[in-house]
Amino acid sequence: MVLGTGRPIAEVARDLGINDGTLGNSVNLWRRENPEPEPDLSPVERARVKEMEDEIRRLRMENEFLKGSGLLRADVTVAERCALIHAEKDNYEITLMCRLIRVPRSTYYAWTHRAETPTQARRRALAAEITQEFDDSRQT
Repeated sequence: MVLGTGRPIAEVARDLGINDGTLGNSVNLWRRENPEPEPDLSPVERARVKEMEDEIRRLRMENEFLKGSGLLRADVTVAERCALIHAEKDNYEITLMCRLIRVPRSTYYAWTHRAETPTQARRRALAAEITQEFDDSRQT
C-alpha cells in the first residue's frame, strides 16, 4: 500500500493497526532488495553529467586549496604566495595554484630559480646555530 499508492508509512500503519516502525522497516528492506532501475541516459545527457562531475571535482579542489592556504589576506607577499605554491606542488597543479592566488607562472618559476640573498644566508646560518644550541641544551 505504501509503495503502490505513495501514502505515508504512518498513515498506512495506522489503517492496518500495526506499528509504523515495523512497516517502515519492511518497506525499507523491500526498497533495498528491489531498487528502482536508473533510467538510461542519452549520449548527450551522459556527456553533460560527466562535464558536471568534472566541474564539481575541480571546484572542490580549488575550495580545499584556498581554505588551507591562509592566503586570502590582502597583506600576503608574492614571496609567501610562491612559497605556498612550492610547498603544495605535489598536491595541486602549479597552473591551478598560480591562477587561484593570482601569481603569474613566470613569477613563480623566477622565484624558484632566484639566488639566495646575503640576508637569507645569514638567517639560515642563525637558524642552524639556534637549532644546535636548542638541541645541546636538552631543548630548553
